[in-house]
Amino acid sequence: MTYDEAKAALTSLGDRIKTNPMAKDVLLKNYDPEVDVDNFQMLYNTIFFTSPDPTREISKSEALGFPADRTFIAWLYGKMVGFIYLTIEDDPLDTGLTVGAVAGVGVLSNKRGMKIGAKLLERAIIYFEDKNVSKLICEVYEKNSASLRMFKGLGMVIVGEMLLEEMQPDDYTPQK
Repeated sequence: MTYDEAKAALTSLGDRIKTNPMAKDVLLKNYDPEVDVDNFQMLYNTIFFTSPDPTREISKSEALGFPADRTFIAWLYGKMVGFIYLTIEDDPLDTGLTVGAVAGVGVLSNKRGMKIGAKLLERAIIYFEDKNVSKLICEVYEKNSASLRMFKGLGMVIVGEMLLEEMQPDDYTPQK
């Protein structure tokens, strides 16, 4: 979707957030790797292991690599319940445009439906405001119907598919 369309969707997002009593208690803060890394690593791994299309866990060093200025954490009553990670990149459709990308978003499964994801998307749209992006894009696993619904509800449309040939690296070993 164009950035202008995403910006226009802010009103709808705001209305959905306001009608959910739990969402008003959600605080969004920038990720602070020095303070938050252990909890963020646990949050990330919990979200993705309980998703419809599980992926591999991230290590502490990978969790430290998430940039503080583009990673936002949703907090509810003092606990991390979701996150969004943003990037700015060239349009993968080779349009020559610069796009704002939702490179990762997740909410704990027992907190879904509380408009926490909508609040994170609202934060993403605001983040991209002064970044000179023309479009807002995201990648969603096909089996992740909750994320697909959320993004479609924002007005996004599916424009392509990508085949992931290998979900995990050959040298992947679960951490204990």
